[in-house]
Amino acid sequence: MTFFLLLALLAVGSSHVIADSNSLTGRNVAFVQFQNGSIAQTGGSTWTEYDNSGNARFSFQETQRDDWSVYLNDASRNVQMQLDLHRKWISYGEDGGPKRDLYKITDAKAVTGRNVSQVQVPNGKYVKTGANVWSEYDASGKPTYKFRETNRDAWSVYLNDPSRNVQLQLDLHRKWVSYGEDGGPKRDLYRITSAKG
Repeated sequence: MTFFLLLALLAVGSSHVIADSNSLTGRNVAFVQFQNGSIAQTGGSTWTEYDNSGNARFSFQETQRDDWSVYLNDASRNVQMQLDLHRKWISYGEDGGPKRDLYKITDAKAVTGRNVSQVQVPNGKYVKTGANVWSEYDASGKPTYKFRETNRDAWSVYLNDPSRNVQLQLDLHRKWVSYGEDGGPKRDLYRITSAKG
């Protein structure tokens, strides 16, 4: 149910973008959506194709980027794809042969919940400082709290501070850091002003 709500929000909320769409290029894109699913950068040079239910379908390695495109390869199937932001098409080829248009790109983002590594708020920031470790910094740059990353999805990173039993959600879709205690409901705490991948 939650995933279908997320899909509905994606469909109507495409204007809620952290990165300005004018700055979106083949060099910084991390997520493309098409009618039947999406392809997201899930770490380093790894990209994953998802169906509309959020199920991972295929995995790709990024082989190249240019101003307009990201080039992907699935060595297990000998499949090559091009995410062409200029033409707004995902092209598909096999065995190194010519590519043909496969999916029309309906949306694209530079920073998502799957690749974000820093979130700026009016009075500080949250920074990924290690494997599954995030630090909160105040406005002067002093570290204040440490969190363990517990999960990610298309739009959010979920953090936990077990020493205080505090849970945070860095929600890039709504642009809010939400705060909860003892596993209870969360409330909006800080507005997200920018994010980096």
